[in-house]
Amino acid sequence: LFFSHLTYYNGINDADPRTIVGKIIPDYPAEELGLKEGDKIISINSIEVANWEEMTSQIKDRPNETINLTWLRDNVIMYGELTTTVSIQLIGDEIVEQGMIGITPIINNKEATISKAIFHGCKQTYQFLDLMIRHISGLMKGNISIKELGGPIMIAKIAGETASVGINALLGLMGFLSVNLGLLNI
Repeated sequence: LFFSHLTYYNGINDADPRTIVGKIIPDYPAEELGLKEGDKIISINSIEVANWEEMTSQIKDRPNETINLTWLRDNVIMYGELTTTVSIQLIGDEIVEQGMIGITPIINNKEATISKAIFHGCKQTYQFLDLMIRHISGLMKGNISIKELGGPIMIAKIAGETASVGINALLGLMGFLSVNLGLLNI
């Protein structure tokens, strides 16, 4: 219900598949290189990238490595070199290091009908259940440290921080906690 409400209220965000930079995250390698919103990334290490997925896989496969970027800005081809940062991600039930340069795609927002909001709410619930199951599996296999878990004090701290951001963030946290508690109770 929380996720469906948030989807209906905020709409559905879809990432643009093109390799056009939507936003630059401050203090990451892309900003230091001089990439700007609207730049179109053409190739990475002389390998042409046709869509956002191809581009991110080239970056993710190179954590803490220097890569050569070619991009297009105002019909001018530009070149540069940067070193990716390391991002820790849960892939399957293992913690994996991936490369990151600090860019996001263009996000297109469209209104959600009630039926689409319910569908996306169910989809988000499934995704959080899947994430929780993968975390539990990783803990059991020893791929994830027990130090990654947080207790009631951490939950209270996160809830306080989330509440200061706004009601939508707080509702999202409530939905996430509901899914986690529901699975653990089962």
